[in-house]
Amino acid sequence: MPNELRALIDALKLRGIARVLDAELERAEREATPATEVLYRVLVEEDVYRRERSLANRIKEAQLPWRWTLDSFPFERQSALKKSQILTLAGLEFLRRNENLVLIGPTGVVT
Repeated sequence: MPNELRALIDALKLRGIARVLDAELERAEREATPATEVLYRVLVEEDVYRRERSLANRIKEAQLPWRWTLDSFPFERQSALKKSQILTLAGLEFLRRNENLVLIGPTGVVT
């Protein structure tokens, strides 16, 4: 059965499940985990994998000159941006206060 299962997972391109399947099956045997819990855990891993790939693809398609992070972003070249304001927004405190954030202007351009 494991070979058939692995072949089906590969045929369906469930790469997130493929990367955790062996560990999850071993864990299930060791802990006598119910099948529904094992299924849930491997599906969560598939969802995580797909989200990671989706983000990686969007970053690649954006064709940024390099992968920026808040630590590496060239704020000194963007005089219209206030670094302290961006760092404050990055803390996401506005979400905890249930406030909206609206960004206005052309995409990718600071005016």
